[in-house]
Amino acid sequence: MELKQLEELLTISKCGTLSAASKELLISQPALSRSMQKLEEELEVELFDHYKNKLILNDTGKLVVSYAEKILEDCGALKTEALKTYNSVKELIIASCTPAPVWDLTPMIDHLYNANVSCLVMTDKELITTLKEKQCDLAITRSEIKDSDIYCIPYLEESLMLSVVETDPLYNKEVIHYDDLKGATMLMYENNGFWASHHETYLPDTKFIVQKDRSTFLQIKQASNLPCFTTNLSIKREGTPVNRKAIPFDEENAQVDFYLCMLKKDSKKYKALITEVENYFDY
Repeated sequence: MELKQLEELLTISKCGTLSAASKELLISQPALSRSMQKLEEELEVELFDHYKNKLILNDTGKLVVSYAEKILEDCGALKTEALKTYNSVKELIIASCTPAPVWDLTPMIDHLYNANVSCLVMTDKELITTLKEKQCDLAITRSEIKDSDIYCIPYLEESLMLSVVETDPLYNKEVIHYDDLKGATMLMYENNGFWASHHETYLPDTKFIVQKDRSTFLQIKQASNLPCFTTNLSIKREGTPVNRKAIPFDEENAQVDFYLCMLKKDSKKYKALITEVENYFDY
């Protein structure tokens, strides 16, 4: 017995005639008749009284219709609950090349799934391996991933800036270049992902005072005259201190586009999040 046969039986009951039911079901009348004959064979009963050019549900057919209604209702409830359970997320792990892009994803995920979010910061090479090995649920990369197993969409952009106090010699500049920081001493937060190696590569002659704790870093930033890095994402989350100015870097690699990645087989599960990100406006 197939659910399709029960659906057809209900349609016949509703429409009153085989002809009207076949039109609603968009199948031929002979095909519908054969399907009902097969159903009768499987149940080992007759469901219809046969008259000239007409079929009428008999008492047995009416009984089967009442059971069919319940069966199909239960099947609908089963699908709804199964999808609800499948799409439920209690804890979600995001692997990212830097922490800042996770900040905006966290409230999205909380709103959509009411789930706890934890972040793993790792190198670009580790991200996709971690995702494929299911050690994380989502990954944030700096480039579009073209892989048959990965679903990848654009997310947002992060732009590097220099945060300086009014007495700093660079305060009046409109833009900053890496050469402006040769020989300078700067405050830097350690857990900033790929930005750490970026700064070491492009600012080899700059001395960094590194802080591991974010709250300590922010306290020193507020109390000292040391220049430090900030980004548009950091400013959105933490604001610009009243005694400081954020100056953008005029360097090609000081702006980064991020992509949100997941396993293709999970894309249906995270459909609501995908829609949210696709409608997300960068700032």
